[in-house]
Amino acid sequence: MSSEQARSANGPEVFFQPLLGLWSEGLRQAASQTQFLLGSLGTNWDPQTLRQRWLETLMESLDQFLRSPVFLEGMRRHFETLVQWQASSEDWARDFARSTGWPRITDISGLFERMRIGQDALLAQLRDIEGRLEALEQRLNSPTREPVNVSNGAEIQARS
Repeated sequence: MSSEQARSANGPEVFFQPLLGLWSEGLRQAASQTQFLLGSLGTNWDPQTLRQRWLETLMESLDQFLRSPVFLEGMRRHFETLVQWQASSEDWARDFARSTGWPRITDISGLFERMRIGQDALLAQLRDIEGRLEALEQRLNSPTREPVNVSNGAEIQARS
């Protein structure tokens, strides 16, 4: 055996030769399949038609996927998880605000509502007092000067 034959039998060519053969055969097959596909298109090689076909196929594929039970079940679970997370985060925020003493929007809006109710009650009492005061002033200014009956039952004699 000569030195060249020994080197080629033990060299990198022994390892790479089958690998190169595999890749070259794969590329030849891919080229022949591409030629077959392009040849089958024939006169239908219109980019707009190909685009339309591709979009229709994509639309059908997405429609089937979005209507599949697996996808719908995943969406249902996702929304349930979101609702649970929102509820637990709201509970956590409420507990945190309660423990730190920080007011929350609901607390403040409730406070404003209670203040408005109190303000309305005070205004109603002030209107009642104004009405009684006007009645007293009218009786004081009247020529007969009768005793004035106040709501608590005491009578006040008009001053002369």
